Amino acid sequence: MALGVVAIAAVSLVAPGGATATGPAPVQQQQTPAPGGPVLGLTHFVSLKTSSTGAALRLSCSSSDGQGCSGAIFITSDETLQGKKVIAVGTSNNRTKMSVRIGQGSFSLAAGATATFQIKLNSTGLQLLRHFHTISAWVLANEAMANNSGPVIFLLHEALFESKKKQKKK
Repeated sequence: MALGVVAIAAVSLVAPGGATATGPAPVQQQQTPAPGGPVLGLTHFVSLKTSSTGAALRLSCSSSDGQGCSGAIFITSDETLQGKKVIAVGTSNNRTKMSVRIGQGSFSLAAGATATFQIKLNSTGLQLLRHFHTISAWVLANEAMANNSGPVIFLLHEALFESKKKQKKK
C-alpha cells in the first residue's frame, strides 16, 4: 500500500487554566487503496482536552468499507536527566534526555461513529505531575492497517498537563 504525503502545521492548544501549548496539527493522510484490500478506516481527530489525570480524545471514523476504525493512543514526554536524577520533564536543553510513556490506550469505532476516549496518566505520569506540577507531552494516535503493513499516524499534538491547584482553607 502506498501512502501519500504527511503534513504537519502548528496549532495552539488551550490547556486547563487557560495556558496554551503550541504543537503540530493533526497529520493529514492521503492514501492510495491497495489492490483487492480494504482502505484505511480514515480516523479523524475532533478534539483534545487535558486534565490532571489524563486526556479526553474525541475521534470520528469516516470508513466507507464498513469495517470501522481502530488503533492505539500514546502519551509521551521527555525526561531531562542529570546523571540518573530527573530534573525536568518536557523541556529542551543540551542535557541527557529519555523518552517516557506516561499514558496509553486503544480505540475502536464503528463506521460513521464519533466517540470520546479517556486516556489516563499511568503511575509514572502521575508521579512526574506531582513532582513538577506541569508536564508538556506528546499525544500520538495511530490507526491499525487492515493489511498488517504497519500503523499510520494520524494525530501528533503537544499537550499540557497541570496538577490540581490546592484550595486555600478559610
